[in-house]
Amino acid sequence: MILVGSVQPVYSQPGPPGDPCPGGPPCNPDVPISGIEILLAAGGLAGMRKWYVSRKKSN
Repeated sequence: MILVGSVQPVYSQPGPPGDPCPGGPPCNPDVPISGIEILLAAGGLAGMRKWYVSRKKSN
């Protein structure tokens, strides 16, 4: 087990980076913002507002 655990990381190195656009020039690697990111941002803002209001009340 010790030999397997010490040798495995040596062979698990990533290879050379591939072509990000293998199909040709009309490749768009950017991912658009979807609904889940908007919901996460809204939840974060609501949490920060709640923390700020409770902090303001305690002072």
